[in-house]
Amino acid sequence: MHDVPRPHAPEPPDTSRAGRPATLAALEAVRLLDDSLDRTHHRLKSAVEMNASDVSTLRMLVIRERQGTRTTPQDIAEHLRLSTATVTTLLDRLAAAGHVRRTPHPADRRSRIVELTDQARSTFLRHFGGELQAMREVIEARDDADLDVVTAFLTDLAAALADPQDQTQPTRAARPTQATWPEEDA
Repeated sequence: MHDVPRPHAPEPPDTSRAGRPATLAALEAVRLLDDSLDRTHHRLKSAVEMNASDVSTLRMLVIRERQGTRTTPQDIAEHLRLSTATVTTLLDRLAAAGHVRRTPHPADRRSRIVELTDQARSTFLRHFGGELQAMREVIEARDDADLDVVTAFLTDLAAALADPQDQTQPTRAARPTQATWPEEDA
């Protein structure tokens, strides 16, 4: 009788680092940050009396404006994973409230560009400016070497959690090249 070679079972993942105190502390810090951001987002939604999709749209527009990127209704639909009909209703609501305006696309006359209004910037800063300033103070208290490590960590973590179908998400080792603080425009 011949021994039939058995396929090797896959190696279990290396979990030796998962239980390290530094790993556990980092995971806990990420959880605390996530909880704080959730509460901040909820406070902003309540303060401006908007739903989550409205606030997410405004946040997207703030970020893309700072990046110098035009935003179309289709971009919003893809980002929020909503139908274009739903985004049309959402944009109608935001436009009626004075938060966005739709202008003709300079290269595609069938398309529109969605832009923040000065009122939206002012509202955002009035309700979120304190949190932005607190974050800026914590960040500015660190030296550049610490910030480089934190930036790499957060960018890599965001990339690890990103939907592979979403082309707007960061990739690992990508580093922001421009500030995304809306108060710089105010």
